[in-house]
Amino acid sequence: MKRIIEYFAKNRMAVFIIVVMIILFGIVRLFTLKQEVTPSAEFNRLIINVSYPGASPVDIENDVILPLEEKLKAITGIDTYTATIVENTAMMMVELEESLSDTRTVKDEIFRKMNNTAGLPSDAEITVIEMNPKLMSVYTIGIRVKENKTATTKELYNYAEALHDDLLKKVNEVAEINMNGYQDPEIHIYVNPEKMNKYYISFDDIVNSIRNRNLRSTGGTLKEEGSESTIITIGEFKKVSDAQSVIIRSSYDNKRIFIKDIAAIEDSFEESSVLVRVNKTPSVILSFVKKENADVIKTIEAVKNYLKKNQGSVPVNLEINEIQDNSQSIRALVGVVKSNALLGIILIFISLVIFLDKRSAIWVAFGIVITVLGTIIYMSGTDISFNMISLAAMVTILGMIVDNGIVVSENIYSYRLKGIPALEAASRGVVEVLGPISSSTFTTVAAFFPILMIGGMMGKFIRQFPLIVISSLLISILQAVLILPNQIYNSSVKRTNIKTAGKDWYNKMAEGFANILRSFMKRRYIVLSFFIFLLVLTMFISMQSMRGFRLMPSNASDTIRIKLEAPEKTSLETTSARTLAVENAVMDIVQSNELMAEQTMIGKQLQGRDMGAEIHPNWAQVTVYLVPVTERKRTAKEIITAIRQEIEKRNIKGFTSIVVEEVQFGPDAGKAIEVKLAGKNSDVLKKAGDDVKQFLSTIDGVVSIDDDLNFGKEEIIIGFKYDVMSRYNLNVAAVAQTVRSAYAGSIASSILRDGDTVNFRVQLAPEYTRDLKVLENLLVPNTTGRLIHLKEAAAITRQVNAGTIRHTDGDRTITIEADLKPGNRITPQMVMREIMKKYRDINKNYPGVSLLFGGEIEETSKSLKQIGIAFLIALLAIYLVLILQFNHIIQPFIVLSIIPFGLIGAVFAFKLHGMTLSFMGIIGIIGLSGVVVNNGIIMVDLINRIIGENKNSTKEEIFEEIITGAKLRLRPILLTSITTIVGLLPTVYGIGGSSDMVTPIVTALAYGLMFTTLLTLVLLPCILMIAVDLGLLKFSQK
Repeated sequence: MKRIIEYFAKNRMAVFIIVVMIILFGIVRLFTLKQEVTPSAEFNRLIINVSYPGASPVDIENDVILPLEEKLKAITGIDTYTATIVENTAMMMVELEESLSDTRTVKDEIFRKMNNTAGLPSDAEITVIEMNPKLMSVYTIGIRVKENKTATTKELYNYAEALHDDLLKKVNEVAEINMNGYQDPEIHIYVNPEKMNKYYISFDDIVNSIRNRNLRSTGGTLKEEGSESTIITIGEFKKVSDAQSVIIRSSYDNKRIFIKDIAAIEDSFEESSVLVRVNKTPSVILSFVKKENADVIKTIEAVKNYLKKNQGSVPVNLEINEIQDNSQSIRALVGVVKSNALLGIILIFISLVIFLDKRSAIWVAFGIVITVLGTIIYMSGTDISFNMISLAAMVTILGMIVDNGIVVSENIYSYRLKGIPALEAASRGVVEVLGPISSSTFTTVAAFFPILMIGGMMGKFIRQFPLIVISSLLISILQAVLILPNQIYNSSVKRTNIKTAGKDWYNKMAEGFANILRSFMKRRYIVLSFFIFLLVLTMFISMQSMRGFRLMPSNASDTIRIKLEAPEKTSLETTSARTLAVENAVMDIVQSNELMAEQTMIGKQLQGRDMGAEIHPNWAQVTVYLVPVTERKRTAKEIITAIRQEIEKRNIKGFTSIVVEEVQFGPDAGKAIEVKLAGKNSDVLKKAGDDVKQFLSTIDGVVSIDDDLNFGKEEIIIGFKYDVMSRYNLNVAAVAQTVRSAYAGSIASSILRDGDTVNFRVQLAPEYTRDLKVLENLLVPNTTGRLIHLKEAAAITRQVNAGTIRHTDGDRTITIEADLKPGNRITPQMVMREIMKKYRDINKNYPGVSLLFGGEIEETSKSLKQIGIAFLIALLAIYLVLILQFNHIIQPFIVLSIIPFGLIGAVFAFKLHGMTLSFMGIIGIIGLSGVVVNNGIIMVDLINRIIGENKNSTKEEIFEEIITGAKLRLRPILLTSITTIVGLLPTVYGIGGSSDMVTPIVTALAYGLMFTTLLTLVLLPCILMIAVDLGLLKFSQK
């Protein structure tokens, strides 16, 4: 190894070529690396969509979902499956087991069995979709009418459609554009039922007359002498009004009945079940989905550039508003990283200059650039993008990657001070510390590596963090051993006399430290007792912190969702009018410099992790998109509190439920409180759910209590008198088709207009759809063509349908959700314990009902368990590395004893900054366990060599030799600690901007290292001497 080090130390050109290549490749990759908001983690989920037109939720459950669930039960490798069933449709989500090594085989089996399930209704369609997290919506705009301007719905829709088509064709980075608030053009033929009765005409007559008139057909070939001609029958409509003159019936006495005699034709749009507003104005929303490998920022820039370039084509009465821009979050985070990294590098360089000569300081600082660029090359080769996690890792390693360079340069510098020639100083300086710096690097690697073993959603979300830290550390040690010695050697080879002037202050400080340490070591048992007392106190405080644990940082969100529910039977129009009062309250509370946009959907609510939405006319959802947290003073939680207070103050009426909630940033773990009740009996489930909701309302700090139970709307049930139907030659299919034509409408034909197909829909005129008597008097054709009134062959009754049915692993479920009031000391775990205590024997009161926890409670429980295992593995790995370094069993335990004391600094930091302990904070603490032992390795290694050189030392001599070793290692320990700490401090205090995703990690590391540096310099020598006292460390003594 010495020959390799000497080769690189004196071979200037080899090192120069390596450095230039790293810089060139690194810079190229820096500008080509993809940018995303969150890592594109594969979550192994499949969506199964079921379409069953005209079917009630119960019918879909019995006829489709239950058979599909039976198939899923037989497939090995599925962790859980859920189903959400509503009228006409259902959606199932299948999650695979985390431990699966071959997910492709399981997915293929699911595809095969879902598409080949026997016995399903013929008109039920099954679609299986494999979720791809890389295909995500990254940018959303709203097209709306300008204030003080007017525009027709047709003008708004036409421009939205044209813009949609142009963007999809001309912006290559966009995979698809989803439109909300837009309806396709449709020609409505509104029929008057009174005239239908007068003229004895059925819906089938109307539909067939239009269908048989609007035709273009090829009729074969006419073969004349010497030529052939194609025969074409043309009866197509030239314009919409042509449909008015279609003859429905004609008699021998030339009496004809036209469409215009019994119906009105309206050139309009499909009927909408959802209304959309942006900033309180009716709008069409375009959501842009990037292509799988497209860069988020480049995709959004391409869309913005197109919109800017074509700004002149926007109608004067319309405008385009930004609603959501995912690039803002990543830009803000990149800005935080850049500014804090620059500040950190400046502070690191100043620290280096103070302790080392300027040339060494420059080259050690230059090592940061080489390591960072090397890490970027690694990221590009492993498909790691710039995102919140990778950037957090880059900030974290900023101060750590100079540690090896500091130890090497300090040792070379100390040899040069002794007058050793430059090449020999470089060689000996590296070889002497190669063992300790390798061990210190691998202990840090050992601390972060087990994080890769954390499974589940959070494990996949955080996976890139340890990968980047580990790769950076390995690159840094190669840079410190092979590149740095050459740079120091070539910059000092002509210098025969290294000046020590200006460093006298350090020598005085080192002597002062030795005297203080001597005093402490004489009172070593008191010192140890004091720190043990601090540790016990910290453990007590940390137990309280763990009870306050939250999975994700609580202030990182930039989206607020308000879910509204009006009483059953409330019309879409009435819900829309009532929702406006909530929109007004929101717009008054959220300041203009905090708001990006407010978006409202009436008739629809997004259902979070279900990846879908439910449509009900009495539902609405107001979504508030905020500017990034780095650009506003108030957090999302503070704004939510203000909105809740304003809604309560205004006493907004007309809603049975108003839930204001935060949309979590990062992986969606669900609500803070999520209790799931499973069973077979829906009535018993409802009673149990009401009981749990009532209990939650008694717990102080629990707010926004809601459930997913929905009774749906009232149904008109058409039952049949089969004896009468037989007498009239009627069948059920004819009745169903007539009713569907009357109320849902039947597509009779279509025309081609501007390249698009526009349908003719035949249905009752709107004013007749509100009268039950019209339904009773519908004319239904029998098998002979005679028309029979519906009421003669059917019995019409009313009932309330099941609304929405939910399943989890085959059982019906109800989920009760709630949030926690900001600033309250209660945590999800505390609420879980209260619920478990209250409903330990839930089966006694509610037979067949089982209680499960989901959401943040479930994810927190999984994550904490896996983090605990990762921490134990990290400690074991660190211990094994230390055994290899010291070739001793006891000394590694002494160095490891510093780790628990490092918790003192981290816990103190969270208390000082008022931070809630989160998943990211614990990751920082795990990483701290590897970092804090590094200084101990450097110190103990030198003490061992000093004692080893002075064989047969007395106990008093060992006492002094420990002090000597600590004194000689004071500079590298201070330097490595100070550079790491000052590299992190700008991020801890948000000097160049802050990020709630990054701050918990760097805070734990900075404060933990700050405290353990003191421990290494003072407590570790005391523990070593105590071990000598107890005979645990045996040195040859006189």
